[in-house]
Order: sequence, then structure tokens, then C-alpha cells
Amino acid sequence: MFYSGGSYIEWQIGYAISEDGSEWEKYINNPVLSYGNAGDYDATNVSHCSVIRDTINNQYKMWYVGAQSDESGHIGYATAPDILNVHSQ
Repeated sequence: MFYSGGSYIEWQIGYAISEDGSEWEKYINNPVLSYGNAGDYDATNVSHCSVIRDTINNQYKMWYVGAQSDESGHIGYATAPDILNVHSQ
């Protein structure tokens, strides 16, 4: 499961796994997607993600909301060859 978490405006995307859907274990190297650099559209916040597995290109694709402080969000896009090494585009 991917989830968003953080302080008031500095959110990041983490990953957790569960054997039974009741007890969850957070990935030790969270966050899997962190906010961007100063001035980027996602400088302080990445959240609300959706992930698919592209079996043709053998990669994962993630769309997420990125924002700077209190500004409106923008749609971000990230890819990864495996589910735990996400890189924004």
C-alpha cells in the first residue's frame, strides 16, 4: 500500500505491506517519493498517489499531487523499475 504522510504541509509518499490487511509494516527506507527542490511544483508536498504496473515496459507508474506550500496542487508523474525506487519525471 502507498500512503501519504508528514507534517502540516510537508507530505511525502510511503509504502507499507501487510500479510492479512489488518497489521501493516512500514517500509524501512520510507519515503519512497519525497518532495522536490525549492522552486519545483512539488517543493513541499507529494500526496494522493495512484500506481499501476506497466507489464509491457516492465515498470511501475505513479501519478501524484505535488504542491508548493499553500499553492494549488499539480499532477506529478513518476516511474520505477521496481515498486520501491520511484523517481519523479
